[in-house]
Amino acid sequence: MVSWLDTRSGEQETMSEPSFLDLFRSRWQELARQLWPETPHEQLRLELTRLDAELRRQQSCLLLFRKRIEKIHDRLKHRQYCLELLTARMQKAPADGDAIAEREHQERYIDRLEERLRQLEHGYTRRLARLLLRKQKRAELRERLLSESLPKRMDEESDPDYPF
Repeated sequence: MVSWLDTRSGEQETMSEPSFLDLFRSRWQELARQLWPETPHEQLRLELTRLDAELRRQQSCLLLFRKRIEKIHDRLKHRQYCLELLTARMQKAPADGDAIAEREHQERYIDRLEERLRQLEHGYTRRLARLLLRKQKRAELRERLLSESLPKRMDEESDPDYPF
């Protein structure tokens, strides 16, 4: 445990050593970034790391989205099968009021499932397009990193008015 006196409140505060070290490390890194900004190479590497994490997150979201779509698709197939059975039953007894009401209910439910499926498929397509754009951007950044065609920092650029 690390203890110190808070000058604002006058109270003594404590913090676990790992928490204190994490706080100290994050503050030190922030100060270091302000005093010594990253080189373009480091900036590009950090952007690639960020994009990698974002791509993993988007891919897992797409996978979950696809699972939801498949569940609704399976439910829709089941309901359509039930509707076929109900239709066959109605052909044997066309005046069955319960069967007519059940058929109408099944048809409305199927319509709702089909609409929901269309919405999810549209959302999946949009998310997939966004993922592909991010992958393309990541590939371009990776190519720049590997080819070393990085922009120069401002302090590395020469002054065009300087004669030497």
